[in-house]
Amino acid sequence: MFDELKQFDADFKPEPRNLPGLGSLPDGDYDFEVVSAVLERTEKTKDLILRLGLKVIGTGGLIENAYFFRNQQAVDILGSDLCTLGFDTLDWKPPARPFSQELVQAVPKLPGRKFRGKKVTKPNDRDPAKPFHNLYVNSLLSSAPGPGGYSPPAPATAGYGAGDADIPF
Repeated sequence: MFDELKQFDADFKPEPRNLPGLGSLPDGDYDFEVVSAVLERTEKTKDLILRLGLKVIGTGGLIENAYFFRNQQAVDILGSDLCTLGFDTLDWKPPARPFSQELVQAVPKLPGRKFRGKKVTKPNDRDPAKPFHNLYVNSLLSSAPGPGGYSPPAPATAGYGAGDADIPF
């Protein structure tokens, strides 16, 4: 039907598009929906990360947020955010339910979750040209319980999120 397209068949190599990072979003409070979630390794350093594609509700814009597994504090922050998103992370303890197994099972359940968050930019003293872009997951927007009927407790204080580790993107 469209024979002129055949000339591109042999060399067709689509490049995956990366979503803009948190730096493209002005500081402020937003509602988000998780549209994609994948555990993968970074291209350059091969660090393990959890990469989230997020839709900014109301604007329709898409951004990316990544959780790095560089230290226990970063993993605990992820656990706190997952708890806010409705996962029973307080029960993820070995031997029955170790974090490593529960996280792998939770990742495919993240798309569709909606939450209220706050984007905050902080200066980077080591490299002022690369400020830290932090996303704090403050509350779940759905009243539906999470997996297994678990609903997270109401937070005592707001603002414990992925950006607390101050990792530049």
